[in-house]
Amino acid sequence: MLLTQPYRWGSTVSQVDVGLRKVRGQWDVVGTEATALRTKDLPEDPDVLAATAEAHATTVYYVDQVVATSTEELTTATSWYQDTPILDFIQHVQTETVDTRWRAPSGPTCRCSRSPRRSAGRRSSRRVR
Repeated sequence: MLLTQPYRWGSTVSQVDVGLRKVRGQWDVVGTEATALRTKDLPEDPDVLAATAEAHATTVYYVDQVVATSTEELTTATSWYQDTPILDFIQHVQTETVDTRWRAPSGPTCRCSRSPRRSAGRRSSRRVR
């Protein structure tokens, strides 16, 4: 099994090479390799942008919605090494939003065909009602 995970916000993509050999009329996998490729200095592909434009616009609209507000400033300045209230708040809002939006009427098992994703490099939030 080959596992690959590109780095955040598309700063790398994975090139996956699968070696195949035809044996008795069927293809066998004889090797796999994944390589992380940096995208920083590569131009955007106009065909890919066109093919994903509608989905991207829908995603940006979704992630730019406000989901909560706070009556006081909650900083993340030390969150990378210390537990801070903002992390608890974010987790609470995410949990409540997912529970509300994705829970099936018949119970906790819900197979959703789409899950929201964050747009590359954009800070965003959603509104909790």
